Amino acid sequence: MEPAWYPGTRIAFVGHDFDLGLSDIYSIEADGTGLRRLSHSSSGMAAYEPQWKPDGEWVVFSHDPDPEGRQICIVRADGTGYECLTDGPYYHGYPSWSAGP
Repeated sequence: MEPAWYPGTRIAFVGHDFDLGLSDIYSIEADGTGLRRLSHSSSGMAAYEPQWKPDGEWVVFSHDPDPEGRQICIVRADGTGYECLTDGPYYHGYPSWSAGP
């Protein structure tokens, strides 16, 4: 669900585990190899809306790290460097990257 294409290279998408009640961000090579889990949700947590940074090194997404709100988080394309950029009991969603000023 919610696929985000990094042209010619990888696809980021949301994968759901309905038994555990969670969803995570994954990426996979364009040829279907190299499946990689990028976020690591616990039961009841969900990750949504992945978008690639234009250089392909990071993925930004919405994540529910706790029941109080949805945050904007980033993770490196290799699955390291997970960090939430927002916090608090708010809904932050639909992230995207831009080239900047």
